[in-house]
Amino acid sequence: MLYLIAFAGGVLTIVSPCILPVLPFVLARTDQPFRRSGLPLLIGMGLTFAVVGMLASVAGDWVVRANQFGRALAMGLFAVFGAALLFPAIADSLSQPFVRLGGLLQPRREGRASIGGSLALGVSTGLLWTPCAGPILGLILTGAAVEGSGIRSGALLLTFAAGAACALALSKAGHRVALVSRDEEALRQVAGTLPGESLVVPADMLDPAAIDGAFARVEQEWGPVEILVVNAGAATSAPLVRTSDEDWQRMLDLNLTAPFRCLRRALPSMTSAGAGRVVVIASIAGKAGGARIAAYTASKHGVLGLVRSAAAEVATSGVTVNAVCPGYVDTPMTDQSVASIATGTGRSPDEARQILANMQPIGRLVTVDEVAATVMLCVDNAAINGQGINVDGGSVQS
Repeated sequence: MLYLIAFAGGVLTIVSPCILPVLPFVLARTDQPFRRSGLPLLIGMGLTFAVVGMLASVAGDWVVRANQFGRALAMGLFAVFGAALLFPAIADSLSQPFVRLGGLLQPRREGRASIGGSLALGVSTGLLWTPCAGPILGLILTGAAVEGSGIRSGALLLTFAAGAACALALSKAGHRVALVSRDEEALRQVAGTLPGESLVVPADMLDPAAIDGAFARVEQEWGPVEILVVNAGAATSAPLVRTSDEDWQRMLDLNLTAPFRCLRRALPSMTSAGAGRVVVIASIAGKAGGARIAAYTASKHGVLGLVRSAAAEVATSGVTVNAVCPGYVDTPMTDQSVASIATGTGRSPDEARQILANMQPIGRLVTVDEVAATVMLCVDNAAINGQGINVDGGSVQS
């Protein structure tokens, strides 16, 4: 029965909030009165989650860092304990410290559980599970307190991991992502953060042959492209009379011509299949003019025209083409704008960044997650077509 519980715990680790994977072990403590054992354990975990949740709402960045560190630590520990399964003596010695800790946290008096010990066990287990980063440690500590030492605890660990692996495999039924950029190292860093299957395709979007080669690589590996997100872009800032022909052409090549070539390459297979999504990352500069960004503004106005024309052409085919128009987003490209403002005005980088933030009614920069959520809206909704959706905190109302 405990093996089934461990498998369920692994599945719940992937598909549910953090507290649920621990509940099967709480319910497994049938040898102890619930009010003295299971209930205090649940209260301890609940209090821990509440306290950490309140802290996370004030300063959430540390939760992300803890999550990343904890997952790496958990995977490393899983590898150690998984290898130890081949050697019962090693497995027994590795599990002994956790069993002793479990014994200290859960003393028994005449066969009855201690309320204080159960509460402490709940707090300690909650601390392990709160960042969603310690599933392996949480299982070892709680499972050892329930089951005891020996190879069976190691086998429970392996069964737990099997459940997690099954759930992760099911997640791969979602979208596979091909990442295209000139910077291969940056692509691999992003690919390492994705839960599903990914493909790194280094290519220069200014090179027509490279664009065709990138599509060919994806088609060779996975088949025709079904969803295309065109996110390549750059910005330049200068008064119109000081904008060189080279800067003007560079903005048009990357922000307008490259998306045109991508659409021209992707649409035939989409229309043939009767389904497809194209989302171009444009800019709020495509909706309104701005000083010192004539070349950039012209290219973004142009790409919105491209999106609308393409959407009209494919509207009856099951394919949609849309644009997302962010304001100032907290990205490296905005960092370049900050540096340009600071250089041109003599202000500090912080002052320059605040100038950009104040240009949006919400008083801050847009986050990349907010842009990504709008992209997914265009992907999920087949009735949105030919639109340029503003994500700018209300700067340009349309």
